[in-house]
Amino acid sequence: MNRRDFNKTLLAGATLATTADVTEPFSAEKLAEMYPSRKDYVAKVSATAKMAQASGYILPARVDEYIKEAKQTKLG
Repeated sequence: MNRRDFNKTLLAGATLATTADVTEPFSAEKLAEMYPSRKDYVAKVSATAKMAQASGYILPARVDEYIKEAKQTKLG
């Protein structure tokens, strides 16, 4: 996963993408393309959060917070 995808998945949540400090909502179609199911979305957020923690970007406690948020995020 490249840094841009990392930022989109971890920092942006389900409805926002961050690129160069500009925030833009995703369309429902884009969300469905990126995350075909809630299970897929939660898996991607979990993997990205764990990678971010291992790389020193976030504290270990944030991993669980991101995963909890992902489970509660409405997709589409």
